[in-house]
Amino acid sequence: MRIFYVCSYGGCASTMLCRFLSKYYKVFHIHSRYPPPKLCGIKKTKITKEFEWFDYLRILKKKYKNKVTVIYLYREPSTSLLSKHGWGRPHFSNIGLNPNKVRKFYDKSIETRLKYSKEKKDLFGIVNFFKNYVVKKYNRNYKIFCLKYETIWENLSEIFKKLKIPQKYIEDFPKKYEKKLSEKQEKAKENLKKKYKNLELFMKRLPPIFVIRPRR
Repeated sequence: MRIFYVCSYGGCASTMLCRFLSKYYKVFHIHSRYPPPKLCGIKKTKITKEFEWFDYLRILKKKYKNKVTVIYLYREPSTSLLSKHGWGRPHFSNIGLNPNKVRKFYDKSIETRLKYSKEKKDLFGIVNFFKNYVVKKYNRNYKIFCLKYETIWENLSEIFKKLKIPQKYIEDFPKKYEKKLSEKQEKAKENLKKKYKNLELFMKRLPPIFVIRPRR
């Protein structure tokens, strides 16, 4: 059976994508900050049962590795950090953050998010997480399909083709959900856009889906 590893830093609709893919394939929802040099197995996180981490010590044999497709799903932080799935103590632990540095942001209220949006530092390591998958040139032995949330729905046919998913499944893909923001959420979004300006500009230049290939 074909297997998908769906990786993200949270708030990127990875839960939605996992639920869709799980109708047809075996799927693992991964929040590990560092993609392994050699494709490996997975293990359950200690925080919640819904997510997994890479099990770096359990390297996959070629026969099993060839069944696995790795997707890295990313989204502009000014949006992902307003999601209920991209915040809170369990989530921060899942993406490998130091509790001593983020404990004051455990609360999921908009007031807490506004407070974080005014911080100068990227305390959640969003830029680092993104670069680990997309920018840094590691000598990996597998492909990573990088998928941009903002342009998924306009490019489903191309995305399904590259991922080798039958086109007939497109009609079952979830509709795009547009959330109306409150005044405080709009302000937090504005601050986050300034905070992550360079990263979001870089993201906008990327195609809807592209492949990070193994280095030879």
